[in-house]
Amino acid sequence: EEEEEEEEENEEEEEEEEDEEEPKPLHIDGEGRIEHGGELHALKNNQLVTVWDGVIPEEEVTVYREMCKEASVKKKVKRGKAYSRGQTYWVAANRDEKTLTGLEHYVKSIFDFHSKGTTYDANHSGAEWWSLVLDTDSQVGWHWDKDYALEGPLGLNIYPQLGTVTYLTTNGSPTVVAECVAPPPMTEEVPSDISSCFVCYPRTGRHLAFDGRFLHGATDLQNVVAKDDGEQRVTLLVNVWLNHKPLTAVPFRRPLSGAPPTPRPPASPTPATVAAPAATPTITTLFQGPASKLELNLNLPKDVQKGGCVYKVGPGVGTVTEAEGSKKKKRKIG
Repeated sequence: EEEEEEEEENEEEEEEEEDEEEPKPLHIDGEGRIEHGGELHALKNNQLVTVWDGVIPEEEVTVYREMCKEASVKKKVKRGKAYSRGQTYWVAANRDEKTLTGLEHYVKSIFDFHSKGTTYDANHSGAEWWSLVLDTDSQVGWHWDKDYALEGPLGLNIYPQLGTVTYLTTNGSPTVVAECVAPPPMTEEVPSDISSCFVCYPRTGRHLAFDGRFLHGATDLQNVVAKDDGEQRVTLLVNVWLNHKPLTAVPFRRPLSGAPPTPRPPASPTPATVAAPAATPTITTLFQGPASKLELNLNLPKDVQKGGCVYKVGPGVGTVTEAEGSKKKKRKIG
C-alpha cells in the first residue's frame, strides 16, 4: 500500500513538473477577489448563491454519473497535514474544444456559461475540476476552496471566483455554504459573524454556484436524506478561475468511457426558501482554518431538514471563532 501511495505521489509530481508554467502576477481587490473585468451573472445583484435544476438531460444522467465515478479521486490526509490530499484537474479557457474528452466538455461548458460577459486573460483562466463519489452517510468537512500551493510560500488565501457543484444523484447530505471569508493574508483573523447560510440538497441534474470565497461543506443535518439508488452521493465539482491557475491542477489524461455529453445551459434559477435562524446552535463543529483550528456554530432551524429543497437562512445565522486551546501555525512569509 505504501509503495502504491509513493507511486501515486511520484506520478503527481511528474505531472506538476511537466505542466509548470509562468504564473500570472496576482491582483487582489479590496474584497479578497482576484481582479477581472465585468460581473459574474451568478453573483449579480448581491446574489451570493444560485441554483439551477434540470441542467443535465435525463437521458444522459447515467453517462455523466459513470464518467464521474471513473474520474473520482480518493481524498487522503497525509501524516502531519491539515488537509485531505487529492488531485484536481484543469481545463484551460483557451483549450481547443476538439481536444476535449468526455466529462471535459461539460466542465468547459460550465466555465463558458459562468464567465460569459466577463473579461480575463484566457492564457491564465479556466476550470479546476474533480469528482466525488461518497457513501450516503459520508460527509465533506468544512473548508475553503483555494490555491493551497500558495499557503506555504506566500501565506495567502487565494480563492476561485466561483465554486460549483453538479449533483448526479439525489443522495446524501446537503451542501451548506456559509457567508464567511478568510482574509487573503493568512496572518489575519477570520471574521466571527456569519450573516447568511445556504443549504442545498442533492437532486439529480441540479447545479449549485456560489461565491468562491465562502466556507462550505456537505454535512448531516440529522434528517432522513432522500435516496434514488440507495448507494452513493455522486457530484462533479468545478471551480471557475479568472486570471489565475491553481498551481497543482493538471490536465486529465485518463480516457473515460461514454460518448461526450450534450451540454445544456441552465434554465431559470431555482428560488431559495428563506428561513429565520434557530435560537440556539444546531451545528457545532471544529475544523482546520488557515492558521489555527476554528469552531463553527450554525443556528439552522428544523425547517431546513426537508430534502430536495434550497434554503437561505439569515441574518445572524452563526459564528466562526478560534477553537479553545488552538495554537496558531508559525509561518515564514515571503
